[in-house]
Amino acid sequence: MGAWIVSVAGIAILTVMCDVLLPDGNTKKYVRAVIGIVVTFVMILPVVTFFQNFSVDVLNNDARIEVQENYLHNVELRKKELLLNEITSVTKSCEINDYAIDEVNGKYTLSVTCSKNTLELLNQALTRFADVVTVVWSDSDG
Repeated sequence: MGAWIVSVAGIAILTVMCDVLLPDGNTKKYVRAVIGIVVTFVMILPVVTFFQNFSVDVLNNDARIEVQENYLHNVELRKKELLLNEITSVTKSCEINDYAIDEVNGKYTLSVTCSKNTLELLNQALTRFADVVTVVWSDSDG
């Protein structure tokens, strides 16, 4: 910022000197036009520099995208862990000791061996996971 102020002051002094030293006529008119263009560029330079830095920062988001991908991966792992803990908890509360959990493409198959009454309790407990958990039942009585 300090360099910009010095540049503006230098251009102002140069403009005044040219205005005083040059004789009136066509030459002075053209020199004023050129100095006007130079003053305009010097005044606009900080704005252009700001937008160049801004666009580079906005377009350089590779690191942030990688962090978000890691975050999403961690969220998926946490969801899987919570789901498996919930299934284990529900099977224990329904007093089911013989079960197996298989995962294929994010869908879980819970294979249980229990009575029909216990199966109804299990299905009620797992209704909120109906879109990702399928219960396969075999009768323990038969």
